[in-house]
Amino acid sequence: LLAVMGKNLVHCGGSSTGQVAKLCNNLAAAIQLTSVAEATNLGVVLGIDAKILAEVMNSSTARCWSSTTNHPYPGIISDIPASNGYEGGFAVKLMRKDLGLASSCAMSAEVSVPLTNSVLQLFNMMVNQGNGEKDFAYILPFLKGGNNAQR
Repeated sequence: LLAVMGKNLVHCGGSSTGQVAKLCNNLAAAIQLTSVAEATNLGVVLGIDAKILAEVMNSSTARCWSSTTNHPYPGIISDIPASNGYEGGFAVKLMRKDLGLASSCAMSAEVSVPLTNSVLQLFNMMVNQGNGEKDFAYILPFLKGGNNAQR
Protein backbone atom coordinates (compact mmCIF):
# COMPACT_ATOMS: atom_id res chain seq x y z
CA LEU A 1 0.00 0.00 0.00
CA LEU A 2 2.74 2.48 0.90
CA ALA A 3 4.54 1.88 -2.40
CA VAL A 4 1.40 3.06 -4.21
CA MET A 5 1.23 6.26 -2.12
CA GLY A 6 4.81 7.39 -2.70
CA LYS A 7 7.95 6.59 -4.61
CA ASN A 8 10.49 6.82 -1.78
CA LEU A 9 10.11 4.58 1.25
CA VAL A 10 12.55 4.98 4.12
CA HIS A 11 12.41 2.81 7.22
CA CYS A 12 12.91 5.31 10.05
CA GLY A 13 13.24 2.90 12.96
CA GLY A 14 10.92 2.21 15.86
CA SER A 15 7.41 3.34 16.63
CA SER A 16 6.68 7.03 15.85
CA THR A 17 10.06 7.74 14.23
CA GLY A 18 8.31 8.17 10.87
CA GLN A 19 6.22 10.95 12.41
CA VAL A 20 9.37 12.53 13.82
CA ALA A 21 10.95 12.43 10.35
CA LYS A 22 7.87 14.09 8.82
CA LEU A 23 7.86 16.89 11.39
CA CYS A 24 11.59 17.51 11.02
CA ASN A 25 11.35 17.49 7.22
CA ASN A 26 8.43 19.92 7.23
CA LEU A 27 10.06 22.30 9.70
CA ALA A 28 13.18 22.37 7.49
CA ALA A 29 11.01 22.97 4.40
CA ALA A 30 9.15 25.85 6.09
CA ILE A 31 12.36 27.51 7.26
CA GLN A 32 13.99 26.95 3.86
CA LEU A 33 11.05 28.41 1.93
CA THR A 34 10.83 31.36 4.31
CA SER A 35 14.53 32.13 3.78
CA VAL A 36 14.17 31.97 -0.02
CA ALA A 37 11.12 34.27 0.19
CA GLU A 38 12.88 36.74 2.48
CA ALA A 39 16.03 36.83 0.34
CA THR A 40 14.04 37.21 -2.88
CA ASN A 41 11.88 39.97 -1.43
CA LEU A 42 14.97 41.86 -0.25
CA GLY A 43 16.72 41.40 -3.59
CA VAL A 44 13.74 42.65 -5.59
CA VAL A 45 13.28 45.68 -3.31
CA LEU A 46 17.00 46.45 -3.72
CA GLY A 47 16.65 46.33 -7.50
CA ILE A 48 17.56 42.88 -8.84
CA ASP A 49 15.15 41.04 -11.12
CA ALA A 50 13.60 38.05 -9.32
CA LYS A 51 14.42 35.63 -12.16
CA ILE A 52 18.06 36.73 -12.23
CA LEU A 53 18.31 36.38 -8.45
CA ALA A 54 16.76 32.90 -8.66
CA GLU A 55 19.34 31.96 -11.29
CA VAL A 56 22.15 33.19 -9.04
CA MET A 57 20.76 31.37 -6.01
CA ASN A 58 20.22 28.16 -7.97
CA SER A 59 23.82 28.14 -9.16
CA SER A 60 25.24 29.04 -5.75
CA THR A 61 25.12 27.97 -2.13
CA ALA A 62 21.45 28.93 -1.65
CA ARG A 63 20.29 26.21 -4.07
CA CYS A 64 17.59 24.10 -2.41
CA TRP A 65 14.20 22.50 -3.06
CA SER A 66 12.44 25.79 -2.33
CA SER A 67 14.52 27.66 -4.90
CA THR A 68 14.53 25.00 -7.63
CA THR A 69 11.14 23.29 -7.33
CA ASN A 70 8.71 25.43 -5.31
CA HIS A 71 10.02 29.00 -5.58
CA PRO A 72 7.72 31.39 -3.71
CA TYR A 73 8.03 34.23 -6.27
CA PRO A 74 5.36 34.13 -9.00
CA GLY A 75 6.61 33.47 -12.51
CA ILE A 76 9.96 31.94 -11.58
CA ILE A 77 8.60 28.41 -12.10
CA SER A 78 5.38 27.76 -14.00
CA ASP A 79 2.68 25.37 -12.84
CA ILE A 80 3.38 25.69 -9.11
CA PRO A 81 1.21 27.38 -6.47
CA ALA A 82 3.16 30.67 -6.45
CA SER A 83 2.43 31.09 -10.16
CA ASN A 84 -1.23 30.20 -9.59
CA GLY A 85 -2.28 32.67 -6.91
CA TYR A 86 -0.83 30.42 -4.20
CA GLU A 87 -3.69 27.97 -4.74
CA GLY A 88 -3.14 24.23 -4.30
CA GLY A 89 -0.01 22.79 -2.77
CA PHE A 90 0.60 22.39 0.97
CA ALA A 91 -1.68 24.71 2.96
CA VAL A 92 -0.35 27.31 5.38
CA LYS A 93 -2.63 25.90 8.10
CA LEU A 94 -1.17 22.41 7.67
CA MET A 95 2.40 23.71 7.81
CA ARG A 96 1.48 25.72 10.90
CA LYS A 97 0.15 22.54 12.51
CA ASP A 98 3.39 20.68 11.81
CA LEU A 99 5.52 23.59 13.02
CA GLY A 100 3.46 23.73 16.21
CA LEU A 101 3.89 20.01 16.78
CA ALA A 102 7.64 20.26 16.15
CA SER A 103 7.89 23.19 18.55
CA SER A 104 5.96 21.27 21.23
CA CYS A 105 8.14 18.18 20.77
CA ALA A 106 11.26 20.33 21.03
CA MET A 107 9.98 21.95 24.22
CA SER A 108 9.27 18.52 25.73
CA ALA A 109 12.75 17.33 24.73
CA GLU A 110 14.34 20.58 25.96
CA VAL A 111 15.78 21.31 22.50
CA SER A 112 16.19 24.89 21.32
CA VAL A 113 14.42 25.61 18.01
CA PRO A 114 14.48 29.41 17.60
CA LEU A 115 14.07 29.37 13.81
CA THR A 116 11.10 27.01 14.05
CA ASN A 117 9.45 29.24 16.64
CA SER A 118 10.06 32.40 14.58
CA VAL A 119 8.62 30.85 11.42
CA LEU A 120 5.71 29.41 13.44
CA GLN A 121 4.82 32.96 14.54
CA LEU A 122 4.72 34.07 10.89
CA PHE A 123 2.51 31.12 9.94
CA ASN A 124 0.20 31.85 12.90
CA MET A 125 -0.18 35.42 11.63
CA MET A 126 -0.95 34.22 8.09
CA VAL A 127 -3.68 31.90 9.40
CA ASN A 128 -5.07 34.63 11.66
CA GLN A 129 -5.31 36.91 8.61
CA GLY A 130 -7.39 34.34 6.74
CA ASN A 131 -4.70 32.82 4.54
CA GLY A 132 -4.66 29.30 5.99
CA GLU A 133 -5.85 27.69 2.75
CA LYS A 134 -3.09 29.28 0.63
CA ASP A 135 0.02 27.28 -0.27
CA PHE A 136 2.77 27.81 2.27
CA ALA A 137 4.76 29.73 -0.37
CA TYR A 138 2.31 32.53 0.47
CA ILE A 139 4.98 33.53 2.97
CA LEU A 140 6.41 35.76 0.20
CA PRO A 141 3.41 38.08 -0.24
CA PHE A 142 2.98 38.00 3.53
CA LEU A 143 6.56 39.21 4.03
CA LYS A 144 5.99 41.86 1.37
CA GLY A 145 3.28 43.27 3.60
CA GLY A 146 0.30 41.93 1.69
CA ASN A 147 -2.19 41.84 4.57
CA ASN A 148 -0.87 44.58 6.82
CA ALA A 149 1.89 42.21 7.89
CA GLN A 150 4.87 43.64 9.68
CA ARG A 151 7.96 43.98 7.56
